[in-house]
Amino acid sequence: MEATTDTQKASSVAAAERLLDGEYPATADLADARHWHQVYSELVRFTEEALELSRQSQAALVSGVDGDLDADLQLIARQRDRLRSRLEFWEQKLRAQAPDTQPVA
Repeated sequence: MEATTDTQKASSVAAAERLLDGEYPATADLADARHWHQVYSELVRFTEEALELSRQSQAALVSGVDGDLDADLQLIARQRDRLRSRLEFWEQKLRAQAPDTQPVA
């Protein structure tokens, strides 16, 4: 059972570092960094809204299905956290490339 736990942790870490198609973290192109900052800003916003709607729906449902919904909410929350991490990466990249400008979300 411990091997399964280690495998799950490893796949969780890998998923947290997963990039979107076309995303190139080593880019030196300011426009590219701005693009990915905008993409992740929108994805974070969308995922937070989906999470909030799911929580509201869960509150309105019968308590017998809470366990399944809790697992789903945790999955959405992990996805939101991954997206926030990528957004922070691109914010740091923008600050490094253009320290005098603020990212626009």
